[in-house]
Amino acid sequence: MDSLVSVGVRTLTDGCREQLRRFPRAKVLEAKDWPLRAGKGDGMLKKFVAEHIPPNADIYISFDLDVLDPAYAPAVSHLEPGGISTRQALDFLHCLGEGQPGRAGGADRRVVMADLVELNPRHDLVLGSGQPTPADELPEGSATSDSYQRQGLGAMAAAKIAKELLGLLLLGRRSSIYEAVEAAGAAGGEVEPKLKQMLEVEKSKAVEALMAAAKKNLI
Repeated sequence: MDSLVSVGVRTLTDGCREQLRRFPRAKVLEAKDWPLRAGKGDGMLKKFVAEHIPPNADIYISFDLDVLDPAYAPAVSHLEPGGISTRQALDFLHCLGEGQPGRAGGADRRVVMADLVELNPRHDLVLGSGQPTPADELPEGSATSDSYQRQGLGAMAAAKIAKELLGLLLLGRRSSIYEAVEAAGAAGGEVEPKLKQMLEVEKSKAVEALMAAAKKNLI
């Protein structure tokens, strides 16, 4: 691992700050310093990404849901006010996506792995009320009319983040395919039709995953 970047941190103790001084490859963007929107003012998010995430990096994102303020994602075990908003989190993920091959910006960094942790449905704020939806009106694959009628605020935020992470992973996979195609062409060899079809295959897999999640009321 070349570097460790933590964003949205609420509280840094004196001990944590001392460790950061001792390990210059570890960088932190605290929640209190987070810009309201990406691309506004001095473009702080894009500047932070450009300065602290190498342009040729393979990125592993571990998204801890409680980085979000409880107002946006109450479905976590340890609630602490002062977190970032869902919009701010999405802005940061979009900044990472802009640096992947095939996108504007010209950088070579790409997301190769990701996880989403700390979702605790027992603490979620359930939205929705009223009469249960008739069974014949439910989308195919829905478990119960009650689960379709009532949705958790934190679960919806988690599903949105999961969808964005999936998109970044797909974009990173597409970048690898482009590299393989370019390498085959540069070597003077024929690019197999199967290799050309990999883009569509990967896209289809992502769409299928999103549709399955939607049917289960996760998105």
